[in-house]
Amino acid sequence: MAKRTRSWSEIDKGRCKRGPDRQAEMNQERMQRSQVYQDYKKSLDKMFGGGEVPETMRDVLDPTGERGRRDAALKNVRKLESEDAKAWNEAVFAFCQEFELPEDPFLIDRLLDHPKARVVDKALTKLEELVAAGKIVGPKRPKSLEQRLKGIELTSIDEEQQARAKTLRQKLG
Repeated sequence: MAKRTRSWSEIDKGRCKRGPDRQAEMNQERMQRSQVYQDYKKSLDKMFGGGEVPETMRDVLDPTGERGRRDAALKNVRKLESEDAKAWNEAVFAFCQEFELPEDPFLIDRLLDHPKARVVDKALTKLEELVAAGKIVGPKRPKSLEQRLKGIELTSIDEEQQARAKTLRQKLG
């Protein structure tokens, strides 16, 4: 009895059934098990979880180092907030002169009590931007914001700041 030989079309059909798809899956699994891939995933998780940017990405994302300096200064401001009021005021003033304020309504709320009018003015400007963009609503809004704006309305020497605070308070209320 002779052995039946298959035609080339039958051989090709057999290759397609188990060929490229299975091979691609195996390559994907092999790559995901590799140590380099695991390290890459850990660094991304750390970065997007609020941690530091990995060294390999730092040059790409922040070639001038501006963001790193800004983050360090902001971290210092937040640290001093609960420790020393005078040092906090100085750190905030230096931060406001060098960098733009972050889109953090809770920090901006705290800046409204700063003794320097320039800092309060910058905080009001940022607050106006956030309100116009609809970013301060519901739980994202500090509970003390309305009271701080009312305090600026009543105690500020600058009439323009009083008017801006009143307008903001009405928009938020």
